[in-house]
Amino acid sequence: MAERKDATAISRRKLLGIGAGAAGLLFLPSCGRGGGSGNGTLTFQTFGTPEAEKAFQATIDKYMAKNPDVTVKLDLVPFPQHYQTLDTRLAAGEGPDLVRIQYQQMGHYSSQGALQDLSEYFPDNYADQYLPNYWEAIVHEGKPYGVPIDTGSHGIFYNADLFKELRIQPPKTMDEAWSWEEFVAVAKKVKKSGRVKSSFAVSWQPADNAYRWTSFLYQHGGRLLNDGLSASRMNSREIEETIAFTQSWFEDGLVPASTSIKSGTEIQTLFANGNIGMMINGDFQMPFLKDSMKANWDVTYLTQDVAPGNALGGNGVGVTKDCDEPELAADFLMFLNNEEWQLRNILATQLLPTRKGLSGKSAKELGYEYRPELKDLFIEQLSVVSRAAVGETTGPDFGELNQALGDELEAAFKTGQSASETADKLHQKVSTILK
Repeated sequence: MAERKDATAISRRKLLGIGAGAAGLLFLPSCGRGGGSGNGTLTFQTFGTPEAEKAFQATIDKYMAKNPDVTVKLDLVPFPQHYQTLDTRLAAGEGPDLVRIQYQQMGHYSSQGALQDLSEYFPDNYADQYLPNYWEAIVHEGKPYGVPIDTGSHGIFYNADLFKELRIQPPKTMDEAWSWEEFVAVAKKVKKSGRVKSSFAVSWQPADNAYRWTSFLYQHGGRLLNDGLSASRMNSREIEETIAFTQSWFEDGLVPASTSIKSGTEIQTLFANGNIGMMINGDFQMPFLKDSMKANWDVTYLTQDVAPGNALGGNGVGVTKDCDEPELAADFLMFLNNEEWQLRNILATQLLPTRKGLSGKSAKELGYEYRPELKDLFIEQLSVVSRAAVGETTGPDFGELNQALGDELEAAFKTGQSASETADKLHQKVSTILK
């Protein structure tokens, strides 16, 4: 996907503030029609693959069949334009009723009044139906501002034919996951073989996905913020060492220079075409590889250092401030994300479940037809997404933190900015953001 670039230098926080001031009444509570029985129309802005669009439309069609006096209109926006389109609509007071939002953006939109608190519309103990980390991802100051509809985890995809030729044995259990040193040794062996141009690449493009770098930070025992999420820890030894570790991949030619944070390179294409021997990417790439890669491929667990770790992935759906019927919208959300329809949607999109009733089952039991044993690997890794990862990457300021992270990592990877200077600049920027 191409990098998303804002048309102006106005921050998203300021843009929403302008919209609020212009509309005047945007933050007043709305009156819902009640329990999905209203004769209303809802608009649902989302992004995703054609498979995701079909899955959402099927859910909408079923809901409208059960509620013939309700219309739900799906608006699919390409991901690079999704947030800019949303911001523009919100600023004009014309936001969609419902919107799909990455967990990393939920805290920002919730804290700025762009989403509505749905507490009064959810039944008692509704949160208990979800895995705690993923419910927390849509909560701001103790209140739910949406529902967690899916998640995912990252692993190491590898060219199985090449690994067989080079006699590389990948880990078979999470306890045996490669250490940082072991992974680099494998990467150097792959590069030395001359069979590929570079050893591997990481899916942290475009810059919105800079947070995926934090998988390695959490593995190394590092944190972005303090325990209270009120101060930067970007000047820590763990931050500097993690920057140096990932920077060395570029310095040693283990990853293509064109795969830095702000590049538009689609690394799954490099992997499928045989340009790289491994890629660190999400389980959602499996359908693409099934259709596009001629060589045999497989997946092993993400690396570990002092601990295993994986970045928080996935999306929630919230109700915006411009929705006049929040109770109706909440009713649709609970239908969209009930056990039956969450299962249908994740099978279509090849993402992973957030509901307790689904997460305890094997991929085969859930109905993943294509290589369910690999899905089990990704499901297993959901357990190593830490509370720190959830808290730090879903906070109100994380959008700005993530931008700073992308800017400085890009400088480290592309211009050779030292790890210590990168950490210092990040600490200064994050401290300013949190003031």
